[in-house]
Amino acid sequence: MTTPPVTTSPADSACVTEALQRVLDSVIDLSLTLKHAHWNLVGPDFISAHTMLDPQVEVARNMADDLGERIATLGVAPDGRLQAIAGRLERSTYPFGRRSAVETFEVLTEVYTDLLGAYHTAIPLLDDDPISQDLVIGQARELAKNQWFVRAHLDHPDGRDG
Repeated sequence: MTTPPVTTSPADSACVTEALQRVLDSVIDLSLTLKHAHWNLVGPDFISAHTMLDPQVEVARNMADDLGERIATLGVAPDGRLQAIAGRLERSTYPFGRRSAVETFEVLTEVYTDLLGAYHTAIPLLDDDPISQDLVIGQARELAKNQWFVRAHLDHPDGRDG
């Protein structure tokens, strides 16, 4: 006898998919923000900063794919349309324009802080769906690591920040 898969109720599913959609919006915004930063780097640290950002863009794009597929698995259409995402995002913390690696990483540290806040808000909303919660926790761990990579460019060798 086969045990049927565990599913959430429609009300629980709506809460879960709404939380996942908010995280999906934020990680799509991150991927676009990182690419914008990548294109607009200038200065003596250009090449090291430039090459560090592309893998982070790829990580964010893969995260978005996993989130969108999880939402679809739960029977809801994920919405990755740019105009829709822009209407749902509270704000984007990355300003337009060219900047040095140090300026870029100062702003990206804040971008990651805001994004991780969205993830931490979503985690308890996913208590009734451990699969989605595990996905979001794993992604938060990877994003925290990428924030550390960015922040490490701002630290002094003696351990002082900025």
